[in-house]
Amino acid sequence: MMLEYALPYNLTGYPVGVMPITDVKADEQTFTDQFDDKWTNLIKELAVNSEGMPIALQFIGDNYEDEKVLAVMKDVEEKLQYQLKIKI
Repeated sequence: MMLEYALPYNLTGYPVGVMPITDVKADEQTFTDQFDDKWTNLIKELAVNSEGMPIALQFIGDNYEDEKVLAVMKDVEEKLQYQLKIKI
């Protein structure tokens, strides 16, 4: 859906990492903003019945500094101690 956020970094070789940090809560399944445009309507539709879905952060570093991105991600992971809940 939001490919434009990752594409520039993938094309230019910047190190990028993505990790889940929390889940959508029951009271977070609605969305409003001041624009009320097509993006707003799309996000509203996607928010319905999204409880339990993971919410992620994207970490981006400078070229050839992959280890820094990984170090920050490790630090965030240790501090948040988030456990992904997979329903099978």
